[in-house]
Amino acid sequence: MKLGAVSFMTDYSIGPAEFARELEAHGYESMWVGDHSHIPISSSWRNGDLAGEPLRQYKHLLDPIVALGAAATVTRKLRLGTGMLLLAQRDAIQTAKSAASLDHLSGGRFLLGVAGGWNTKELRNHGTDPARRWDVLEERLQAMRRIWGPDGAEYHGEFVDFTPLVAWPKPALPVIIGCDPRNLRRVVAHGDEWGPLLDRPPGGELARWIERLQALATEAGRPRIPVTVFRVVPAISKLELGSGLEVGEDELRRYEEAGVDRAVLVLPPERERMLPLLEHYAELVR
Repeated sequence: MKLGAVSFMTDYSIGPAEFARELEAHGYESMWVGDHSHIPISSSWRNGDLAGEPLRQYKHLLDPIVALGAAATVTRKLRLGTGMLLLAQRDAIQTAKSAASLDHLSGGRFLLGVAGGWNTKELRNHGTDPARRWDVLEERLQAMRRIWGPDGAEYHGEFVDFTPLVAWPKPALPVIIGCDPRNLRRVVAHGDEWGPLLDRPPGGELARWIERLQALATEAGRPRIPVTVFRVVPAISKLELGSGLEVGEDELRRYEEAGVDRAVLVLPPERERMLPLLEHYAELVR
């Protein structure tokens, strides 16, 4: 099982270049960064908006494509992933260009993770109806793949519409769909990998979900679909080595036994808390 790490790349955190160098030096397979363009101001925590007092790191996130571009310049083997890019909030043509450029400059190391998003006000500020976010995402992903195909691509849909165009580079990069088990059919229809988000150690349900995913893949005439688990810690401000919130060796073993191909572990953004935990996880895997 491959080991990746995700953290909050912000204007106060460890820089993405230093983060990437540390991960590559410690044998990690991949680096992942999140995506929020902004946090809407509100007076309520309700409706999944992190409103009122939003978590600090969400307000300060760097653009993920730019952050991964910095990481690409100082590494040679480390895979670079968005975990997750909120495609329902982004223009399809421009995102296709940005993703293709990053993949080219990194030597084909980009992993495009996409998800529908949960912040309803953020989605609306980008002109997306939260109830249609998955429809928007799927159409924009289809349009991007069309752009990465033969010259003269055109697309005419409900949310994306463009006349024949030419745009290079044309990458062949994997798309990881970040969603819960209720959306496994979306993964089979539109993704190359599945990226479930877990906030607690796995039980038997993870193996059952993966078994269901592979059954759907077989039904659709597809080969086995890889699984990248994102193991997050909600109390990120308290996460550090020795806090009791870190992932243990037994949990990593359970992921492997369930059929997980890659485990992505969250690290705190501050250097003094991140580096000891980064080294600890590397030792566990070794």
